[in-house]
Amino acid sequence: MKYYSEVLKKVFDTVDALNEAESAILNKEQEKQRRTEELSAARKVAEEAEKKYFALLKAYCQDYGVYSYPASCSSDGPATLAKILEQIGIKLT
Repeated sequence: MKYYSEVLKKVFDTVDALNEAESAILNKEQEKQRRTEELSAARKVAEEAEKKYFALLKAYCQDYGVYSYPASCSSDGPATLAKILEQIGIKLT
């Protein structure tokens, strides 16, 4: 006798083989969903940290009347710093 899996759209020789294959697929889907949720949560934390950073940088610049913030930067640092300052409403002259 053959057993058809509607989930996998395949025929199996035994019920055990069918259940094992469906279980493996279900486990993969659950793992993918878990990783997606984990990534989404990490993205949200990063966005919140970025917003807090911009708010603090803007407050620093306003409190001390400066238009830039000295920071150690990577090779693309100055361009990135200018972009950050523009995002918080401070234009470099």
